[in-house]
Amino acid sequence: MKYRLKAGTFVVSGLLIALGGMVPAVAQTQDPAQNPPQNQETPDKPQPASVVSPDLIDQALAGDNDAVAALAAFLRGTGAKNPEQITQRTTALIAQIGRQKGGVGTDSLLSVIDRIASNAISLVAGAQIVRVGVDSDFVPSRAVLAWDFGPADGNVAPGFERVLPNDVRVGGAALDGLRRPAESELLNDGITGVERIEVDIPDGEYRIILMTQNLGDRQLMSNPFGSEISVNGNAQAITQPSPDDWGGEAVLSNRGLQNISGRVPPGGAGNGFITGNLDNFNASGFQRQQGGAVIVNAVARGGKLIIELKGFNNSRSYLTGLMVEPAEETSDLVLSREAADTLVPPQLRLALEENILAAAADVLSDIDPAQGDPELVELPEPILDPEELASTSS
Repeated sequence: MKYRLKAGTFVVSGLLIALGGMVPAVAQTQDPAQNPPQNQETPDKPQPASVVSPDLIDQALAGDNDAVAALAAFLRGTGAKNPEQITQRTTALIAQIGRQKGGVGTDSLLSVIDRIASNAISLVAGAQIVRVGVDSDFVPSRAVLAWDFGPADGNVAPGFERVLPNDVRVGGAALDGLRRPAESELLNDGITGVERIEVDIPDGEYRIILMTQNLGDRQLMSNPFGSEISVNGNAQAITQPSPDDWGGEAVLSNRGLQNISGRVPPGGAGNGFITGNLDNFNASGFQRQQGGAVIVNAVARGGKLIIELKGFNNSRSYLTGLMVEPAEETSDLVLSREAADTLVPPQLRLALEENILAAAADVLSDIDPAQGDPELVELPEPILDPEELASTSS
């Protein structure tokens, strides 16, 4: 049996559709520990600790939107700095909701669970923005494409190709070049209004590094990459788009391991990046340069990478640079450990999403179909394209 959620909710309903008859089967399975024979006592099991105030959950289940928002905010609060920690926090919260659901109405329970699961999956599957600095002598060594966006009278970073607002490879509304004094030629100028980038490139798997600079203009910089980035139709939400929320630090550098202090992982690189403490890079450089970068992996097919930015509301994009590196190469972008923690390989991301959805299914497994409307909504598009995932793992 499957259940329909109200308009605007989709994650849990999609889960139940995808699982088909699996959820009722879970509900009907006889577990001896849960259904002991008569006249046989079952020892009391300690209850898991609550992760939020029980009163807050009661308020959310009673329809208090502020309480639901507080539960959603809890997922990315202190102590949840990477997708794995967010997943652990989410599954614990969903389990607590399950323990407290009592006789709450089906619609209320579905609404709260869907809101929590939707927010968590957006955080886990979304692209993160890291703070980025550029070494003064940096020249891209791994990139098959390196663009420096900006006006015709701006300085071009060494090793980069100048891309102007009227370039046919970029599209958007009212494209315009901006320039301001800065110590990095890659970050000190750019183009506003870009919503589409089309790159001719051989088929293969690539790492895309799209850059901006915090101009200090809240209207322009509220989400300089938008709230969603799509490459060849495979979309990812961009979480924490405002410069105030960018996490971790990274440096574009040809010095690689020389930027790193402290213990370095074996081989010096993990997941395509050199990672460690960036103590050897001038910390004030991040404050002066005010750079930000969103990093996504994508597969080029038909000789194209088409990058689309969406969800600007009343703001506009601002892009300063683009690098496209082969995914199998170690990147020129050196990451702090905090920044590395935000980048999740596609296979792990999918596993984390499944953990969240499984926790939601467990709470909803004993819903009485008579309490809900059995009409189905359509299954939403998957956050991770299975073809992209297969290509990544091949």
